[in-house]
Amino acid sequence: MIALDANIFIYWLDNNPEFSDQATAILYRAEQGEITVCASEMVVMEVLSSPLLSDTDAEAGHAKLMALGVCFESMSRSVLLKAAKIRRTYKLGAMDSMHVASAMLAGCTHFVTNDRQVLSKRVPGIEIVPLAGASKYFTEVL
Repeated sequence: MIALDANIFIYWLDNNPEFSDQATAILYRAEQGEITVCASEMVVMEVLSSPLLSDTDAEAGHAKLMALGVCFESMSRSVLLKAAKIRRTYKLGAMDSMHVASAMLAGCTHFVTNDRQVLSKRVPGIEIVPLAGASKYFTEVL
């Protein structure tokens, strides 16, 4: 099982010219049931909080997110405690720590992101991989 950072969903929803194709490929495989994908439910807040979105756009984006074959993991006390330890130990930001902790507690083996700060860290128990190289990991691991 793999976890996705919020930026992967943002690339997909915004049709990002550089990363949309890669993000779409991952999400398509999840929709088809080829891979198991999860994300922290914090993704919903991050993706839909852009001040550039109208309420109508945010509602449409929410509907698209919920239609994906992605399991959104809830924020539990266990996730928050794990995130606090990750933040202390690896000096990640609060949101990034919550995403990684959620992925780990869900049993994910990989966390896909394009966040340079997160990519620069090595957190035992989960492999942090860039979006550009993610398909290689899915072929080998899943």
